[in-house]
This record gives sequence, C-alpha cells and structure tokens, in this order.
Amino acid sequence: MTDDFKHMRSEKLVAFYKRYRAALDATPIGGRMMPYRWWTLPDPIGGTWMAYSQMLDEYASELANIINDITHNVHRLRVWSEIATTLNDDDKLEVSHEFIDILGTVAMGQPYAIKSRFAFAAGHLSHQANRAADGAGWKDDFPAKNLYLNDIEPYCSKWKRYRSFKLKVERIAGKKFKEASDDFRNSYNHGFSSRFLIGMTTTVKRVAKDESVVYEFGGNEALRVDEIANLLEIERDHCYQAFDAFRRLVEEQIGAIVAREGGGAAASGGRAPATPGTGELLQFDASTGDINFDGKKVGSAKYNCGRARVMFSIAYETDTEHWVLPLSCLSYGLRKAGLDQRPPTIFEVTINVDDLEPVTVSGPVLLIEKTLKFDGHTWMFHKSDPDPWPSPLHGHDYECGLVIDGITGRIFDKATRTEVAKLKLKALAALHDEMRASKDLAPLASQHLPPV
Repeated sequence: MTDDFKHMRSEKLVAFYKRYRAALDATPIGGRMMPYRWWTLPDPIGGTWMAYSQMLDEYASELANIINDITHNVHRLRVWSEIATTLNDDDKLEVSHEFIDILGTVAMGQPYAIKSRFAFAAGHLSHQANRAADGAGWKDDFPAKNLYLNDIEPYCSKWKRYRSFKLKVERIAGKKFKEASDDFRNSYNHGFSSRFLIGMTTTVKRVAKDESVVYEFGGNEALRVDEIANLLEIERDHCYQAFDAFRRLVEEQIGAIVAREGGGAAASGGRAPATPGTGELLQFDASTGDINFDGKKVGSAKYNCGRARVMFSIAYETDTEHWVLPLSCLSYGLRKAGLDQRPPTIFEVTINVDDLEPVTVSGPVLLIEKTLKFDGHTWMFHKSDPDPWPSPLHGHDYECGLVIDGITGRIFDKATRTEVAKLKLKALAALHDEMRASKDLAPLASQHLPPV
C-alpha cells in the first residue's frame, strides 16, 4: 500500500514538474543577464597586481552568477504561481513542499547575500587597487571579518565612483523588502517564517514593552508566490544597477593601475586616513568600530547579518539648563534610525478654551520644556530642540507619538512625518492664548505667533 502511494505521489509530482518546465520554456525569462569577462587588465601585468587580477576574475564572475540566478528564480516563481492557481489545497501542499519552499527560501535570501558580496568584492578590490595611489605607503591592514559597507569605507571612499556604487548597493534588501516579506530571512533563521503558497504561522505572538506583556493572536497568512516574485523583481533590478556601478568602479581602478604601471600617477584611490567620521566630541572610527568621547573609547559598533549593534556609555557634566540637550539629540537620532516607529494615528481634535489647563508638575521643572494639557493630549513644548521641525514652536505628545505645529495647528505622526489631523480655528486660537500666557513660551510665542 505504501509503495503504491509513493508511486502515485511521484507520478503526480512528475506531472506537475512537466507542466512547470513546459511553461518555463514557453515564457521569456525577463530582466537581463549580467556579462562575464568585461574588463581588460594590462598584459603582461606586474606581480604586484596578481591578487587584484585573481580577485577580480573570481568576484566579478560570482556576482554575475548569483544575480543571473535571482533573475532565473523570479522567472521560476512566476511560472509556479500560474500553475498554483489551478490547484486545490492538497495539490498546493504537495507542490509547495516539493518545489516552491526550497526555491522561495533560497530566492528570499539572495538579495541579502548579493548585498554582502558586493561589499566584500568592492572592499578587497579597492584595498588592492589602493597600491596604485599609496605606493610604498600601502599597508596590508584590511580587516579579517564579515564585511559591510561601513567596514570598507576607509578603503573605498577615495575612489570617485565608489559613492555612486554604495548608493546603489544600499537599495538592495532595504526596509521595504524586509517589511513586505514579513522579515522572512530573520524569522526563518531565528523564529518561524511565513510559509509560501499555503499555511499560517505565528498564530500567537508575545510582545513585551516596558513592564507590560501583550499576547497578539491571529497569525501570518502564507506569502503569495506572485507577490514574492514581484518583490524579488524589484531587488533584481537594484542588483542590476549595483552591478553596473561595480563595473564603473573597477574601470576606475584599472585606470589607476594602468597609470601606475606606465610610470604615471593614479588620479584617484588610496587608503583614507583612519580618522573619526563624525563630530568633535562623540566620534566613530570606521577602521576599528570604536566610538570615542572626548578622546576616550566609550563604545563600539559591530555589524552582523546586515544589522548593526551599537553599545556605548558616557558621563558628562554641564549646566542644569542644558543637560538634557544631548539626550534630546540622541532621541532624535534614534527616531531617524527607525527605532521609534508607530502605526498611523487618524483622529480629529476638538478643543474649547475651558478644556485648557496647566499640568500639575510633580518635581523640578527645567527651562528646556513647557508642558500644556488639553483634550486628553499632553504636549511638551521645547525651548531648545535639535530638530526644529515642523516649526520653531512645536510640541510633542510622546504617549501618542505625535508632533503639533504650535503655529499652524497641524498634527503629524512623528515617526513618518505624515499629517494626521489639524486643529480647528477656535482650538488653535485657544492654544495660542495659552502659549502667550506661559512665562516660558511667551518669548517664542511673541516671535512666531501672529499679533493679537
């Protein structure tokens, strides 16, 4: 009985695969194929450039291979999607288990792999090509670790075409792809990813925030194969653009090598000085990953699997009026980094003068902010804010994740800067009166609000 079942199942799967191959052969692949052996190095070439020559031959070929592979995978997924529309649930399970799961899992990881391989290739090639500019001062100090774009910056930044290449690579496997794919790669490796075609996962989710825990019930529906193909097609096109930029970068490097071999000087390239990248006090050394404050190491930044993990701890002294400003700047940076995302909030605010009342403050009040409360929203208006958006006179409702323009009354979601509501004229006038009457806000109000 078991043998008969296996035989019947095998015959059915073979029939499905025949349909798939026939449809695959009958439809165009789409996209374009990345070329091979598109570069020309001097022949003969000095032994100095042997590593560069061998690396270029391997890296360029492997990049073409994997990008061409994702092109084929998009085509394969589209064909399976068409076939799946004709199947019942039992047959969908069979096809998914035998063919689509493996194909989809590999294809969904390819954008991340391609992004990392571009960084690996560009970093190593730039390091070797820097010999053309640095000459006897060249040092073989390339980091022996997993490489991401920030890691290779000191070795690549002096090549004129690197910046364009970096911008193209950064688009690959970005935030939109991660969200649209239910963060497939991360959940596949560290949890339970969404299934392909049929099935449901994550029927219960534990969410811990602050000191509370919430359990969310529902689950993730299976990823539609046609939608996955559409997502991967976008990533495929990003890869095409990055490959074209990679070729231009290599051409620039070969030009420097040719100039050096001919007794001339390279027009670009060379190892960038290992100086901190930002700020005068809080600094980041891209070559070591160290974060320094006032000349001392206070933290580090490490990269793993396309994610950055930052750790630092500092102590500082300042006057009591401005001690919170560094924290405000850090908070703003964390929001810009996407660590304070909130769902869209849609509502209409109606305010009467009688609803306005000051908040009873239980503790010392810094001159940095002034608190007003009306209609259930507590708005904190800052006298000093590193980000003056949406106007110099604005307040934050941190509980709801909103920002109000105190001049116009427009209300925005602070994470996305999307306008979600607007105060009515009467409510806006009441808010203006309250700010004018405030000892701390009166100077800003007189400067930015219309005269009474």
